[in-house]
Amino acid sequence: MKNQFQSLISCEKLRKKNLQNVLSKSFLFDGRLTLLILVGKCWLRINNVATELQKNSLLFLSSMHKVETEFLSDDMEVYCLWVSSKFMEEHDSTRMMYFRVKYGVETFSLPNFDLDPTSFNRIVYRMNELARSIEETTHFYYFDVVINALYAFFLDTSNFVEQQKINENELFSLPHQEQIVQSFFELMAKHYRKEHFVSFYATQLNLTMRHLILLVRNKTGRTPTSFINEMLLSDARSLLLNSQFSIAEITFLLGFSDQSAFGKFFKRQTGFSPKQFKFV
Repeated sequence: MKNQFQSLISCEKLRKKNLQNVLSKSFLFDGRLTLLILVGKCWLRINNVATELQKNSLLFLSSMHKVETEFLSDDMEVYCLWVSSKFMEEHDSTRMMYFRVKYGVETFSLPNFDLDPTSFNRIVYRMNELARSIEETTHFYYFDVVINALYAFFLDTSNFVEQQKINENELFSLPHQEQIVQSFFELMAKHYRKEHFVSFYATQLNLTMRHLILLVRNKTGRTPTSFINEMLLSDARSLLLNSQFSIAEITFLLGFSDQSAFGKFFKRQTGFSPKQFKFV
């Protein structure tokens, strides 16, 4: 029987029938699904684009992807990592969130990759570690072990995407609109602590605020403000749980005008005041 934590994140090997069940519910995705093909091959239609996958293929799917299954070989076996939106909202570190958001945009139009043998073995190793960590519920530091295993997985998959960009630039020649959205995320990662308003990022990108909002919403289904708030909230949670910082210091670090403004933001997002969260 799964515990509450395991209902939010899972990493397991699936065969044809179970994989078919998972993919048939793509319209219900509320999080991120990563598939690594271990054996066999399949033909999928992802957002109406025909996609062929075989051993060594890595596929990133989100709620923005509509998946239709056209063919699964009988010997199909995949490693399937599911991370729910609720898990990401509650447990992502700010750094992990940055990788997830950044590469989520880059892999939206091109969600599948063919791994070289070294990268394939490395990702298999990371998924094995994740699966083992999630199942080892008696570990005294269970939560931390799972989070660290997930972070290592994100680092290795992000490293692979970066290597692909260097080695195959033409593969990642994003359309102009996606380049703008990507630039927004890069700017946000650098400035979110001090710049909370979309107007700053629009100015930096030589766009009107309305234009930037429309571009980001079109590519992600969300507003720029929601991403800025997500980064701020993740950072706020981490800082509040670190007894080294007072609420006044955190207010300053995150660029809020005063503790009242920080308190209103945090309570609106979580239902708790910073003090309640820090000393719960």
